[in-house]
Amino acid sequence: MKKLILLSLSSMIIAGDFGGYSIFEYNDKAFDMKRVYLKYSNTISDDLSFKLTYDIGRDDFDAGDFECDDPTICDDIKPDTKLSSYLKHAYINYSQSFGLISIGVIGTNSYGTQEKTWGYRFIEKSPLDKAKWTNTADFGIGYAKSFGDINISAQILNGEGYKNTQGTEGDFALYLSLLYGEGKLNKNDGFNVGLVITNHADDQLVGLFGGWAKDKIRTGLEYNRLDAGSDSYVMLSNYLNYSLSDKWDVFVRNDRVEEIEISNTESNAYVGAVWKLNNNFHIAPHFTMSDGDNDFRLSCMFKY
Repeated sequence: MKKLILLSLSSMIIAGDFGGYSIFEYNDKAFDMKRVYLKYSNTISDDLSFKLTYDIGRDDFDAGDFECDDPTICDDIKPDTKLSSYLKHAYINYSQSFGLISIGVIGTNSYGTQEKTWGYRFIEKSPLDKAKWTNTADFGIGYAKSFGDINISAQILNGEGYKNTQGTEGDFALYLSLLYGEGKLNKNDGFNVGLVITNHADDQLVGLFGGWAKDKIRTGLEYNRLDAGSDSYVMLSNYLNYSLSDKWDVFVRNDRVEEIEISNTESNAYVGAVWKLNNNFHIAPHFTMSDGDNDFRLSCMFKY
């Protein structure tokens, strides 16, 4: 009996879908492994499926939180920034005619379509993700439904992100996404327009976006406003990709963030190319420009 159970479990695991990708980078200072994603998904029945994702990256280090009382040894103390593994996704999908329900640690619905329009997650995160104006995943429940070209998604989540448990205040976060058009412009021609709204405690985010892809061109535009307590910020982002051939793309992207109350503006720009050796290995030499500082990077992605 035990052998039969083990055999059944082994068959289910083998039948599932393993995958992921690794991101390597060289910048002006050093080589580094930026990120590793390990994914496994499987269909249990006609209406049930599940997904697991492990996110492996550097531990965040905030210099403002680093304390050292002895100045003679402070310079010799290095903070711990090792590669650590996090369980980023672990959820079950229940699909019926009334829609799709997801329960567990799920990806938030605030930037997925924009990220596909940008198309180069391994070079840089999408604008909302990079600015950390939204969580990438969180504990909770979500609902999604398509009505032809219109897609709606609503989520009730803890609001603290997948690396943290619910805060003592117990303030849940509401995520709402509306999309009209093609959601995967990095793979298909078409266009889209959409709206994202998130609300958590005193923080509210409203974002508008649009994208278009045809033949060799793919472009996108985003407008996002974040009201965080008494502070308000506006972000305007645009990006353009042109395919020179089956092997080479060139791209440009610009992000501009303004803190409204004090008229403080920051900008980041990315210009470069992507060499697609094959579907599983991409190399991207590019420059990043941030308020006058220029850096050269060489980003590589290997899918498996």
